[in-house]
Amino acid sequence: MTEVFDTYTKKTRAYYIMLLILIIPILFLVLTNIFSILQLSQQHTIYLGTLCCFLLAIYIALKNSFIKMYVKDGEISFSNTSIKVNSVIIQLNQINKIVIKANDYKGNQRGTSDGSGNRIEIYDQADNIHICRFVVKSYFDLDDLKKILSHYTEGGLILTSNGF
Repeated sequence: MTEVFDTYTKKTRAYYIMLLILIIPILFLVLTNIFSILQLSQQHTIYLGTLCCFLLAIYIALKNSFIKMYVKDGEISFSNTSIKVNSVIIQLNQINKIVIKANDYKGNQRGTSDGSGNRIEIYDQADNIHICRFVVKSYFDLDDLKKILSHYTEGGLILTSNGF
């Protein structure tokens, strides 16, 4: 059984634009409260609230759309006998321990996640640390990853995880 996932090192510009779209409504909500304290017209407050809701809707729509929030720069492949990170193949008998945080997949968190919140650290016997962030595209891929990692622990590999 082999599972392959995209790896990445940086987020796209679209990701940072999305953050800006998220921050602007929060800023407007704070300003709306300040305006209500200053007793500006109720009509201005309604306009600001409408604008906040509109920007939040755009944020949610773009987050769930076809726009990738990461730049793919390689792959990580888990097999029964080795782990391949980009072009480096690490045999299981050469690994001291694996630290993994993997509980995010595309569509998780009420449909707003792009699956890029996963990270793995592989410590090998040559004192090298291989660290990468990777993307899980579905719940089924995450389930397959769990099965492979449980196979690793049954084989005696030390695995530290976030309990997924």
